[in-house]
Amino acid sequence: MSIKKTIIAVALVAAAFALKAESLTFTGGTDKDHLLYKAGEEIVFNVTLIDKDKKNAPVKGRKLVWERTGDDGEKANGEAMSDEPLIVKTKIDIPGFVRVIVNVLDENGKKVPGPFAQFDGNAGADVMEIQPSPRPENFDEVWDTAIARMKSVPMKVRLERIHCPNPAVMMSEFSVTLTPGEGPATGRVAWPVDAKDGTLPIRVETPGYGYGRNPINPASVLDKGGNIIIAITRYGEDPLGSDEYHMNLWTNACFAFCWHNMTSTNANDQFRMVMRDLRALQFAKTLPQWDHKTIKVGGGSMGGYRSIALAAFDPDVTSCSAHFSWMADLAGNTKYGRIAGWLPRWT
Repeated sequence: MSIKKTIIAVALVAAAFALKAESLTFTGGTDKDHLLYKAGEEIVFNVTLIDKDKKNAPVKGRKLVWERTGDDGEKANGEAMSDEPLIVKTKIDIPGFVRVIVNVLDENGKKVPGPFAQFDGNAGADVMEIQPSPRPENFDEVWDTAIARMKSVPMKVRLERIHCPNPAVMMSEFSVTLTPGEGPATGRVAWPVDAKDGTLPIRVETPGYGYGRNPINPASVLDKGGNIIIAITRYGEDPLGSDEYHMNLWTNACFAFCWHNMTSTNANDQFRMVMRDLRALQFAKTLPQWDHKTIKVGGGSMGGYRSIALAAFDPDVTSCSAHFSWMADLAGNTKYGRIAGWLPRWT
């Protein structure tokens, strides 16, 4: 190989290494609380490209592309260099949201891949005045009937202690029957070994879409004086199953979970999952350590949807922390032309 070709090869390797060594992400936000704008008020997004591997130092000399969409149907886009913070000014004249997405391009003009190499921000105007989609006329009838039927069937509970690396924590797996012909609600539950009756709040963990075991962190059980923590499985599966067991569920028995029987009111996966969650919480409330005051539910993605459902249907729930939730504004895009999020198709 000639000296010239060697120099070129070394330069290409070095450039590739430098690009690979980058850990690009964005910081950014709006000029005020992003939920407190008024319709017609200017909204200002301020976005900076940084490199996490360089102590979050701003990155210069990179091309950025941005796009604005909104519930008003308006679209805008543009380009900029990363030498200065990117400023995007917009507004929305109706109650609703605007969304700004910013991507960084590589030397070939392609968007840098990866979940952190993109800014995805939003802001809302008069958000409490956004028109909701009316709930179905039979909503209360369907859910009240199903929940009452479930509660009329006595629970058969299997509670078996399992190993916990922290001896101060009682950790168990549970299985609770629902109605005849329906699979059980399953999961893990834990509380401090020395907890006295009537002293602990309940914290419910609802995992998001996917597969695999969902362990409980012993430190969370002991946090702030102690908690009853219950982690509910997605499908009613064995919470202690092997990796092979969970993979088989994911690729076979539960393949395309949440897309089965979508035109049925109570045979679809979402409905049955919520019923299992409600049964698991019903079981948790029978534990003598519960203080009969506090129940906190939370999760992300599909788990966010599950936690919202628990808060909606169990009046004992005192707080709900849902993030990146499924089922947000299901009919918004179909019926009102609002921005479509990620969710099963509205029926």
